[in-house]
Amino acid sequence: MDRSILRAMFDEMWDYLQADESIGTEDINTEIADYWLDFLSAGFDANKVAQMMHLMDVFTYYDVLTSYGAVIDATELAYKLEDADFVKEHLADFAKRGADINRIAKEWFEVYSEDEMKQLLEAGVSTKTVLKLAEEGLILIIEEYPEELANVFLMLNEYGFPKEAVVNWVHSHNFTYVIENVIEDQPEEWAKLGLKVTEEYIAQYLELNGWRYIDGLEMLPDSIPPNKFLEYTSIKEILDEITYSFGEYLSYFEDVGGDYNAITKKFMDEIGYTTDREYLSALFDIIWRDPSVADLEKFVDCCNKCDEITEEDRRSYYNDLCKREGINKDILAKLL
Repeated sequence: MDRSILRAMFDEMWDYLQADESIGTEDINTEIADYWLDFLSAGFDANKVAQMMHLMDVFTYYDVLTSYGAVIDATELAYKLEDADFVKEHLADFAKRGADINRIAKEWFEVYSEDEMKQLLEAGVSTKTVLKLAEEGLILIIEEYPEELANVFLMLNEYGFPKEAVVNWVHSHNFTYVIENVIEDQPEEWAKLGLKVTEEYIAQYLELNGWRYIDGLEMLPDSIPPNKFLEYTSIKEILDEITYSFGEYLSYFEDVGGDYNAITKKFMDEIGYTTDREYLSALFDIIWRDPSVADLEKFVDCCNKCDEITEEDRRSYYNDLCKREGINKDILAKLL
């Protein structure tokens, strides 16, 4: 076609589009479909050609248009298309053309399946962005199927998510079921995936489950030895839960590998000398096992000041403690 005819057509179409863009766009989109390449070949303004074309054609012929000098913002083109499904399907193409696909993904997409996650990652969306987009779906999976937690971790590792990012994500949500999984279920395997038993995990785990182990120390997870359990449990909690004497509990604590000195020190630090009958009974059990742990004179003084301790109780304390070596019987006699 003669160049002058092409020029006349081009100018007329451009003027018509500028005169009333809202009315003329669709007509111009249709008309230019047959002539856009002719216009470009004739050397007409490639940017104007692109503006007159249908947005889908601009996407399809993006490389041709830019080769003729058109300046097309691929990110803005994606938004103008207003078709999230299409953009997601062709996200890799938008990425090749310089689009900010992380911005597009954050503002347009949600991820509820592994396939969607894989699609975005393969297109080049950052793991940080994908993890954020997949957050709601992953939370639903973990909440409904806690046993799937390991599979979720393996999947994220398989797709190249940095361990630190995944671990920080889990920590930020403070999932109870995650904590229980890590502490109870092969912690060494979890450590390989980046989740380790931390002081924070132990504290939160025992806050929910500690009462169950006071009378069942032998059932503690391997990741929480008795001495560690003791750090997060008060003497008052122990005395409130046990159904036998504190002296028997001291033996039990040692039998499962606990440090006797640690638990007696904890008693003295938290309870010490008191006129409370229950605590005095526990203190008696400590002194009976090891008289050097406490001040016998203070113990006797507390017993004498406790209205709930009967004469019979004091005599019983006297008789039992007299059998121990290293006991000052002159001090004990003050119980009588």
